[in-house]
Amino acid sequence: MNREGIAGGLASALCFAWYSVSSSYAMRKYTPWAVVFFSFLGAAVIWNIFHPPSRPFRSRLISRSGGGFFFISIFGTVFAFWFYTAGIHLIGPTRASITATLEPITAGVISYVFLHEALEPLQIGGALMVVAAVVSLQIGRQAFARTD
Repeated sequence: MNREGIAGGLASALCFAWYSVSSSYAMRKYTPWAVVFFSFLGAAVIWNIFHPPSRPFRSRLISRSGGGFFFISIFGTVFAFWFYTAGIHLIGPTRASITATLEPITAGVISYVFLHEALEPLQIGGALMVVAAVVSLQIGRQAFARTD
């Protein structure tokens, strides 16, 4: 851990929280697809200020695995954000954000099952703690809603 890593992590968390809340407001007027489109458009403009747009496409790595690059771009990014944005639209930003914390746990389980990755006891314990937190927050929210 270093200062740059911690600052980057905090900035990422702040941006993700801002996206979650602001997209909820944006979907009062626009569809989830429109919100994702404008979010990606804004991100592309900002990203291209720091990195020349043609730089990744000049890389030999992209030319050898261009199909995989575009597959990951579409399915791992565009559809993932669309599903998350649609979830915000359906269940609200708070519940969608809490549920999204299950993503790394799901990735770990899929890696274990299909890629035979090893999970260490600390990783399993952390995953169980995240699942317990998500379940308790969801149950607590339902119990709180019933008392109103």
